[in-house]
Amino acid sequence: MIDQGAGAIVSQIVRGGVADQLGITPGDRIMAINDQPIEDLIDLLLLTAQDEIRVIWESEGERYKSESLANVAQRGLGLQFESAVFNGIKHCRNKCMFCFVDQEPRGLRRTLYIKDDDYRLSFLQGAYITLSNLSEEDWQRILTLRLSPMYVSVHAVNPEIRGRLLGLPGPAPIMPALRRLLDHHIEVHCQIVVCRGINDGVVLQESISELARYTPGIASLAIVPVGLTCHREGLPALQAFEKDSAHAVLEIIHDLQEKFFRELGTRFVFAADEWYIKADVPFPADEEYEEYPQISNGVGLARRFLTDLAESSALMPQTMNKETRLWLITGLSSAAILREAAARLNQIEKLQVQVLPVENAFFGKTVTVTGLLTGSDISRALTVADIDAHDIVFIPDITLRSSETVFLDDTQIEDLKKTGHANIIVVPSCVSGLIDTVNSLNGGHNNV
Repeated sequence: MIDQGAGAIVSQIVRGGVADQLGITPGDRIMAINDQPIEDLIDLLLLTAQDEIRVIWESEGERYKSESLANVAQRGLGLQFESAVFNGIKHCRNKCMFCFVDQEPRGLRRTLYIKDDDYRLSFLQGAYITLSNLSEEDWQRILTLRLSPMYVSVHAVNPEIRGRLLGLPGPAPIMPALRRLLDHHIEVHCQIVVCRGINDGVVLQESISELARYTPGIASLAIVPVGLTCHREGLPALQAFEKDSAHAVLEIIHDLQEKFFRELGTRFVFAADEWYIKADVPFPADEEYEEYPQISNGVGLARRFLTDLAESSALMPQTMNKETRLWLITGLSSAAILREAAARLNQIEKLQVQVLPVENAFFGKTVTVTGLLTGSDISRALTVADIDAHDIVFIPDITLRSSETVFLDDTQIEDLKKTGHANIIVVPSCVSGLIDTVNSLNGGHNNV
């Protein structure tokens, strides 16, 4: 039986695709495939892989069923959904002492306070889960379908310390759960969020060494510094990492990388970019990140950006069609990287590029990443900077919600444009996106 109000809400349609030919439009709900209800994108992919399918959907309160459709798996339905899970996200029941959601100010939209710990998002989108909130039914689905890879938050292999970090009343062992995944040939990528004085030092060294014993099943490990905002009232006291303490963490990681590379042929453990910025040391070379297995976790983004920048000089114009002044918005931690990009762009005739680092007043000065900048902070920075109304401001897309034009504080891009500070343009957060946008300002070509 298909529940009323269930189904997958369609957000976009590929013109000319299967769904478009059926008359499905954004806002409709895909209810079932071959009379089988769908609870997530995994169900949808499995069911549409059948030789013939019938799609059941709802539109404006009416229910429809297609004729038999063949070979849909080869073409796909040609639609996108509002979420990868259709029956609600599985919520986290932990009370992690470092949880970022608990550090958000009041008054944000409801979705920003959702704490997810959903194995489906781990498989589909690379979201990290603790494995502490799985039912046996969840486990059986993971193992039966062999959902691989999975992304797991370890934090510490010591059960007592891990339990403390997760805010649980007792120990929280992780190794039995990891071994269960590995016994079913499920590849795992892990992360450790390091809290100063709790799971750094010897504890961190022991955690990394123990996890490395399970390579290649555990394929990689990211070490990430705890993120602290200025909104920690009533939360456990935690210290931010500074230059010396960050350097100490990097020493542990680098020593173990050398050992693992000799013994295992892989460095296995990788430090998030923020450690190098805090410690004020150069980023590793491109080859030291191997295949960049943890880049979506902020590991190697800076090096990849700089490598792409060096390799993309030929794609840049030699001169602009007219005098152009351009500003690059960035968080404080990425300012030095963006200045390297600005230096290269300033070699283009008739182009003047400046970097505008924005301090995060919304979450606090300790939050320096670009992705957590808000519209209000950017607007404030634009107001005090020497920006002319004819200047162009590039705002990276990672500051906005996916496929939307709204910042974390609900400020809209249009709100910034109305201030008349400058010509605001949202730019993909990569070298190719930056260069493509510069070329588009130049009439769509690079004058090479």
